[in-house]
Amino acid sequence: MSLNVLTANHRAFDTSELEVIAQRANDIAPTLANCEAIAGYVLLSTCNRVEFYLDCDTVPVHTVAADLSAPASHPIKVLSGSAAARHLYEVAAGLDSMVVGEREIVGQLRQALDTARSHGTTTKLLESLWRGALHMARRISTHTDISSTGRSIVDAALDMAMQPTTDGAPIITDWENTAVLLVGTGAYAGATVAALHSRGAANIAVYSASGRAQPFAQRHGILPAHTLDLTQIDIAILCRGTGSPILTEATLRGVTDSHHPLILIDLARSHDVDVHAHSIHGVRLINLDSIRFQVPPLATDTMTQVQAIVEESLAELDIERRERAMDPVIAGINSYLSQLLDAERNKFSENTSEDSADALRALEHFASVLTYRCARAARSAAVSECAEEFHQAAQLVFGIDLPAPISVPSTLDPLPTEQKLP
Repeated sequence: MSLNVLTANHRAFDTSELEVIAQRANDIAPTLANCEAIAGYVLLSTCNRVEFYLDCDTVPVHTVAADLSAPASHPIKVLSGSAAARHLYEVAAGLDSMVVGEREIVGQLRQALDTARSHGTTTKLLESLWRGALHMARRISTHTDISSTGRSIVDAALDMAMQPTTDGAPIITDWENTAVLLVGTGAYAGATVAALHSRGAANIAVYSASGRAQPFAQRHGILPAHTLDLTQIDIAILCRGTGSPILTEATLRGVTDSHHPLILIDLARSHDVDVHAHSIHGVRLINLDSIRFQVPPLATDTMTQVQAIVEESLAELDIERRERAMDPVIAGINSYLSQLLDAERNKFSENTSEDSADALRALEHFASVLTYRCARAARSAAVSECAEEFHQAAQLVFGIDLPAPISVPSTLDPLPTEQKLP
């Protein structure tokens, strides 16, 4: 088995296309769990990407890609082996995001892995790669300025709401005196409240058609709204993502006919606001499609630091992968040494003297040191591409047959480059 990634993201698809692909991904996911050719998978579905991370041979990837890409205007990109691992690490670093360096992606990766675990679809390979990617993300947060820049889709949208436009659309100049209505309590709701509070917004209410407004408001120190009333607010931020707009063009025309200008920020991939709302006089619409064309680039020095950590982490992943190839050999050596130690222990079983106990402890310590040094030497040999030489030498030294090293290419590298499938 090996790592393969099917990816559709903001670079090739608009949000409406991603929503269709996401629905298809949710539909086919249960069938993947029952496919013998696929050892496991993780589905990562966010506002700007839909990706399957598959632990499988390359053959099933063609079928899954075809199922996903049926409604799309572009082919689904397929990455395998090292290219797939690099993609995961760049996603975790925020380098492949709509807002480069965004902080939400790490939580989304954790949630995707937790979901896969709950469905029983993770594998040792996927767990190892995710562990490495998340560890790398922590290093980036600790050792670069990326976390202090506060980059996120939410912050990018709020920044846009403050920027004047050529057509004189409404803007926010004073968050403290701005009336904000948050619509929905989904994935971005908590991050939105935190971003608003950091800007000094004090008049925030939340509305939820599902009845979750009251507990959400209590948790976040804001007010619950019992109706979707747009006449008393300056800006509405929507993050429901339930599949259909809650604010239609007709509804908005009725509001703006008798109300001051209104800013709408739609953070839902499936559009909570009618996309034609931007044509209504007095309404300014900011959605994911407009955000991605307005995000400023990450500072060059910060980008360089992040990329360097990604490269270091991928190099560490390659070393770890080569080292793990010696696991069968190490296990065989450990088993043999354990048998020898047990035989020696038996000789001391009837001797309870203090000297005998000291000798046994010394023997056990010697066996422990020998086991550790053999393992370290085996992994060092693998990194130096001498795995088979070490295997043969160990068999000669110990006079036993040992399991062969795992073939490294079959673990991660069946294909050297990316492919695009129709």
